Amino acid sequence: MLQGTYAHLALADLWARAAAGRTGTPSARREARARRDSYLRQVAQALPILLESGELTPAGREFTQGMERHLADLGRLRDPSAAIGGTSPAGDVR
Repeated sequence: MLQGTYAHLALADLWARAAAGRTGTPSARREARARRDSYLRQVAQALPILLESGELTPAGREFTQGMERHLADLGRLRDPSAAIGGTSPAGDVR
């Protein structure tokens, strides 16, 4: 689960960069934002499970906490007022 969460965080980062880029059509940037948001939601759901599992080594816990910080940074890039892990106006998890 740790590896998969890390991979999804990397994909969220990739799509965040594509969404913020100046190249590409507006449609391509919209698609990039949708993909970024999907990966952000998935990572936001997985990180608490990892941190609460009791299965992480001290290094794994530190690594996971770093992923949590990076997720928060990506969330601020998306919407400065959005809190990752909170609930959006539509009721889904951020």
